[in-house]
Amino acid sequence: MRFLASAYINQIGLPPATVLPANIAQPLCHACALLGRPPILSYDGYALYNWKRFDKQAPIELGNIDTIQNFVHLYDEHWFILVHVEIEAIAARILDAIALIQQALPASDLSLIDESLEKIASAIDEQTAVLRRIPEKMDPALYFKTFRPYIRYFENVLYEGVDRQPMQFVSFRQTCVTP
Repeated sequence: MRFLASAYINQIGLPPATVLPANIAQPLCHACALLGRPPILSYDGYALYNWKRFDKQAPIELGNIDTIQNFVHLYDEHWFILVHVEIEAIAARILDAIALIQQALPASDLSLIDESLEKIASAIDEQTAVLRRIPEKMDPALYFKTFRPYIRYFENVLYEGVDRQPMQFVSFRQTCVTP
């Protein structure tokens, strides 16, 4: 539903719609309320919960993952999402290293702290290397013309049958602001 709402509001070649019809708005808002999520496509729905692994025993990395849903049938959009999925998978190692540092601090275990900081630095280097791969299979011109418009924020959108006042979701992190 969040993909559908974003496609409806941010139709390419048209000004953004200001009313989300009730047949989309009501089930979307109901489902998002149950999930504790804003009623708009956010980063988690677009990337973090929008992929699958080909080989479940292999790592979460490019070549072993694919998207579940996209706005366009160009591989560029798949690639854009998948790069973000691998970057987030690498981030898990950073969180593990931070947890080790927290354990090592009370004992002043400097070797474990140093080792953990090295793991963090290594993971950030890996994330940077993955991010630099975006141009391999994504044309920036296609990004801005074909699928980026769909993930645009919502500005003064009335959710028909849900709210009487238009809502705004002004960033990809989706902060709700009522005018």
